[in-house]
Formats: sequence, structure tokens, C-alpha cells
Amino acid sequence: MTDLFRHLRSLCMQGLAGEAELSEPLTNSRVIPILGKTQLVEYANLLIFLRCHACSEEQLTLIDAECARFARVCKKIFATKNSSRGVPENEGLPFQPIETSFSPACVRWLLKNPDLPCEATPLFNSKHGLAELLSLSLNPLIRTDLPADATNDELFAALKIPPRERLRFVIQQLGRTHAVPGFEEQFFHKVGARVRVFYVKHQMKFST
Repeated sequence: MTDLFRHLRSLCMQGLAGEAELSEPLTNSRVIPILGKTQLVEYANLLIFLRCHACSEEQLTLIDAECARFARVCKKIFATKNSSRGVPENEGLPFQPIETSFSPACVRWLLKNPDLPCEATPLFNSKHGLAELLSLSLNPLIRTDLPADATNDELFAALKIPPRERLRFVIQQLGRTHAVPGFEEQFFHKVGARVRVFYVKHQMKFST
């Protein structure tokens, strides 16, 4: 951990004692070397705190510039699978994939927002969870052509659903089960349905 990093952390703990104390380390923050992977989350939290407590437009400009630099560092780290090893998961870092259990309603909201900078794929704890859903949603004539005891991936392949369209397909099939009250939430809970969100490459905003 660099001296500048320690100083920024100290400012956070003190509640930003003065404007000058913040301006100097941020002005010099360009010399901060790329942090160790285990320090990324702590540094991200520091930047968020600093941005929320900026004392002037000048400070805010400096903090935003450092947030953008930090986002570029994260983009390089998460560009390949191997480079992101050792980084804590699901911490909301820029360009970091997030895996979580969204509700069906939230997933629909994600899919209805074309400007949202993410792509998502469905994951199931149960390898036959999709088969249970399709038994209620698909036309019986189509179901008879599907392989028996097929896994989720095998069913997606048999139906020729590409990876980027699988989440939308699952939600569409859930929409055909309205005759069963509460089935959507019960299904998501039963099969452990999760969504893995990937930020698109051009997204550079550091969320605070």
C-alpha cells in the first residue's frame, strides 16, 4: 500500500479534515501504482466516500478523474479470466461481473432497458431446472422433440437458443405460466436461478 493510499484512507477516517488535505493527494494520485488485487475494493470504497464528501467543484473534478483512471485499471484486470484471479467477487467494481439472485420482475426490468450497460446469462443450481419450466410452458408437440432427461445446456442447444438470448428466453417461458399463481418466484427459488451480469466494453462510468 502506497503512502498516498494510506493518506487517502486516513482522510476518510478523519471525515476530510480540510480541502487542502484532499486536493494534494488527488492531484498526485496519477503516480499511484496499480494496486494489488486485494486492495481494489478498499480503494473503490475510498473513492466513493471521497466523491460523496467533496467540498468543492475542483475537488469533485479531481475525484472524478481518479475514478475514471481506476475504472481503466479495472478494465484491464477483468479483460481476461486469468487476470481477475484473486480479486474478491461480487464487489461491484467497474467491469467486474456480478452474479446475484434477481427477482423475475427485476430481470424483466433489466431486459426492458436497452441502454443499461450489461449483458446477462441465466445460471441454475439444478441442472434440470429448465426442463421443469418447459414442461409447463412449451407446446406439447415441441416438448416431444426434446431429448429426455436433458440438462439445461442440452435443452438450450436443442432449442437453438444462443447464450445471449437465454435469459430472455427463460423470462418469456415464465410469462407463459400465469395460470399458476406465484410460480415465477417459486421456480426461481427452487432451482436457485441466478443472473450473471457482464458490463459491456465501452462502459467507463464509475458508479457512486
